[in-house]
Amino acid sequence: MSKKLYIIATPIGNINEISKLAISTLNNCNYFFCEDTRNSKKLFNLLDISIDKKFFYSLNSINERKVIENFDFNKNEYCLLSDAGYPILSDPGFLLINHFITNKWEIQVVNGPCSM
Repeated sequence: MSKKLYIIATPIGNINEISKLAISTLNNCNYFFCEDTRNSKKLFNLLDISIDKKFFYSLNSINERKVIENFDFNKNEYCLLSDAGYPILSDPGFLLINHFITNKWEIQVVNGPCSM
């Protein structure tokens, strides 16, 4: 089975900005690359999504290359989360997305709030 990366837009200050599809994806996925794992876990708490059996990996401008090079992509689905809005506009994630493109793995954008 092919790998899949969900790029999820997160709320920019108002929890009600999050889409139903984003909530469903957060509930169903177990592996998360996060700009800041603490902020992502706060989001899960606000949305009343259990973090049991979910794995959070910090992905930032300092460690992104090393994390991707050393990560064992042995699961099928992953999510990329920024602290607010869409990942990679000014957040880490470019190298992760490029890794998925290079390997011809699927990428799906889960729309939501945007500061533009």
